[in-house]
Amino acid sequence: MKHLALGSVQDHTMLLQNMGKVIEVDFAAVFDSESLEQEDWSGMVTSCRGCEWVGGCRKWLRAAKRGDECPMQCRNRAALAGLSAKQGALA
Repeated sequence: MKHLALGSVQDHTMLLQNMGKVIEVDFAAVFDSESLEQEDWSGMVTSCRGCEWVGGCRKWLRAAKRGDECPMQCRNRAALAGLSAKQGALA
């Protein structure tokens, strides 16, 4: 089994925040509504840090437009979809 070194917390936090902006998840709003706990956020960042699709993610984010759907390769796709749904219910 191949083990990858985890990427930097700062880089992957930014990737996750940028993904949220593109797919229109307002992390501040979901934190404020308690729809996202710090432990879950940390888990999402850690999952991102272990992803093998980082180069593709960066390329996708550079070309993405606000409102695009999260790519299938994103390890956090399901979590982000859940947050988007919760955010929609808050509106």
